[in-house]
Amino acid sequence: MKREELISLLEKHEQVHIKKHLLMLSADEQKIFLKNVSGMNFELVFRLYETFSGKSSHASSGWKDILPPRVIDAGLSAREKENILPAGEESIAGGQTAVMIVSGGQGTRLGYPHPKGMYPISPVKGKPLFRIFSEKIRALSLKYKVPIPFLVMTNPETNEEIERFFGENNFFGLEKKDVFFFSQEMLPSLAPDKKLILKDRTSVIANPDGHGGSLKSFWQSGLLGKMEETGITRIFYCHIDNPLVKVDDPLFLGWHIKENADFSLKVVRKRTPDEKVGNFVMADGKPRIIEYIELPDTMRDMKDSAGNPVFWAGSIGIHFINTSFIKSLNKNGFALPYHRQVKKIKQEKGLEKEIWKFETFVFDALPLAGKICCLETLRDEEFAPLKNKDGKDSPDEVRKFMVNLCRKQLADAGIDVPPDVKIEISPLAAQYDKSKLAEKVAKQLASKKKDVYIDR
Repeated sequence: MKREELISLLEKHEQVHIKKHLLMLSADEQKIFLKNVSGMNFELVFRLYETFSGKSSHASSGWKDILPPRVIDAGLSAREKENILPAGEESIAGGQTAVMIVSGGQGTRLGYPHPKGMYPISPVKGKPLFRIFSEKIRALSLKYKVPIPFLVMTNPETNEEIERFFGENNFFGLEKKDVFFFSQEMLPSLAPDKKLILKDRTSVIANPDGHGGSLKSFWQSGLLGKMEETGITRIFYCHIDNPLVKVDDPLFLGWHIKENADFSLKVVRKRTPDEKVGNFVMADGKPRIIEYIELPDTMRDMKDSAGNPVFWAGSIGIHFINTSFIKSLNKNGFALPYHRQVKKIKQEKGLEKEIWKFETFVFDALPLAGKICCLETLRDEEFAPLKNKDGKDSPDEVRKFMVNLCRKQLADAGIDVPPDVKIEISPLAAQYDKSKLAEKVAKQLASKKKDVYIDR
């Protein structure tokens, strides 16, 4: 963006305070300011402001008929594994899948000054999240003898650091050519009076456009077309903060294929009716995710005749999405709706200021899909999000989930580990048969170490 273009835009939208600030800067500072705001979609944000001004933040206010949806039972899927699994495995082995990890966020709530994917989380080795996911992809590539592209979504503020981190760590054993970085869009945040807010002398406060922006940026970057040219037809999608994810899960993929779905999701049973996860429902005849604060209290607490919650299905951000469906969401302009998030930020002298952020959510693709598929999974096996420095969803809690999952995997193989021993199994060792795994665990335990790590 040129200086004159920015000044014209600021005048058009009555951002006189920013114009005055810009003109007070030195020539070098003006260049930095212009670079920092380059690519930000100001026109979109000002249009969204007019849309949301005086309205509720939530789009659910007009929904009337909210019903429980069809969910494939986790136990049923296990019993039908022999019939469902082959289709998923054939798709992976045929080079039809890529893995997309949404990893644009910083570790602010963790008190961590870097992108969250760099956080050292594994219980014994302290592996960062990026390494854990990379090893899961590598393990699948080795098992099915096919390269699986790793699509890493960043944002403009984190992209350089994340790319450098992968490079310094030799892409965690993956081929560099199979790892692709793409950046989501940054949108300027606004004050409730429509004013842009200075972050510092050479930038304004802005926010990433939400995890739904992954589908927009994937298209705009040209990566979607590049993937399809190599035979990719389905994208496995998840968030970086959940190290338990079964990456490119062939059983989940098998159900996605069997149901001929455009968009599939996994859900877990909520711990409590008011747990802070999205609720998978049928609303006005369409499948949707309703945020926990949007579901009416009467429905949130509703029980069936057996005393079980009616709306129990919590969305955990794990999906399979057809590339053809992602194209359909973009070809006539991005189809996902924007949401307004009202936040408080701290300023000088401890004062707080309210800001409006505009974001898109990937699950808003659900009602736009021709067919969908929903599979229940078990929380202990696939959902331990890393969110907070202490307490719930903290590193200590996540590591406990990781250790317990390893213990369960070993117990299923008939291998007992003393309760005071911390254990971690590399994704690259997950393919070992029971006898080899037992041999490795026994060797580690014989060393009298309190920490057991099983590697490839």
